Amino acid sequence: MTKGTLVPILHANIAKEAAVYTDEAKQYTGLGKHFADHDFTTHSKGEYGRGVVHTNTIEGYFSIFKRGMKGVYGAVADL
Repeated sequence: MTKGTLVPILHANIAKEAAVYTDEAKQYTGLGKHFADHDFTTHSKGEYGRGVVHTNTIEGYFSIFKRGMKGVYGAVADL
């Protein structure tokens, strides 16, 4: 996904008053001018969190989402 594709999606789904925390992907460069704050972790240097700056929340969300899409939680619906 290119920055030109990504930024409009972020604008449509994130309040401009929000602080946005990402990894170091180039597509996220310059997000600070679009939102209240932008900071990132540098996974390529072994950094996965620095105070409140981390991507654990979104990574956890997508992990659960993907498991659900694969049907891991299918048995729960039968209860």
